[in-house]
Parts: sequence; C-alpha cells; structure tokens
Amino acid sequence: MDSSRRWLVIFACVVGALVVASTVLALITSGKEADLLPEGTPEGTVQRYLVALQEGELRQAYDYLHFDSSQRIESYDDWLDMVSRGRPAVDMSSWKATLGRASVGEDTASVSVTIETFRPSGPFENPVRSQQINFELVLLEDNWLIASPVYVYWLY
Repeated sequence: MDSSRRWLVIFACVVGALVVASTVLALITSGKEADLLPEGTPEGTVQRYLVALQEGELRQAYDYLHFDSSQRIESYDDWLDMVSRGRPAVDMSSWKATLGRASVGEDTASVSVTIETFRPSGPFENPVRSQQINFELVLLEDNWLIASPVYVYWLY
C-alpha cells in the first residue's frame, strides 16, 4: 500500500470514529429531561424560565420576569427588542443550565445557576464556556418572579 493511500485510510478511520462518537454522545445526552420542581418555589420559577427559553417559548419566559420602573420595560415587545437587538439568531440547544443553591427569605430569594454554553472554536480552545449566574427573585402576590437578570446575555 502506498503512502497516500495509507493516509487516506487513516483519515477515513478517524472521521468514522468521530461520527460514531458524536452519534453516541448525542443519543446519551438527548432526551434527559429533569423533573420539574414545584412551581411556587424560587427554584421552580427559575427552572421553568430556563426551560421556556430553551424551548424558544419567549412569551412564557417573559411571564416569569418582574421589571422595576428603572428598566423601562413595559411590555413583552419591549423585552423582546432588548433581548434580540442587534444579536444574531441563537441555537437554543447550544447551552444547558444546572440549578445550584437557593437562598430564600420572606419576600426575596436568590438561586445560583451554572450556565454552560457551547461555542465552536479553534482546535486548542475549550468550546464550552461555564459561568455562574445568580438569579434574584421577588415574591409578588404569592408568585416568585425573576427580578434579575432579565436579559439573557449568556446566550450571546
């Protein structure tokens, strides 16, 4: 077997192994849905908000938010403009969230969330960026609503 043919066979084997590994990884990681936490809790509110974002249900995600007067957000359209202004379309499946510790007071709460976003990059760079985000919530009329962050900056 000549040298160029040997390299072609090696290249085909490597590509085949990558395809098999990608398929197995996709099958293992897809379809694992976490059980929903109770809706009347800060953790359940944050979880449902993140699930709505993941599924592209932006109207539903908006309903979990609370805006104070300084934010100048008066409607869903205002929020949508703020979220998407000048931003490229985002693949909602390119990130995942893991709920962490929650601190609950009488009418405020904080929920720690780890967001991991996947960004294809160079061969020597880590394509997964991990960041810790603290969601601040307020209790209004027996409903927990997210007061901060109201901007989904981790997607961009």
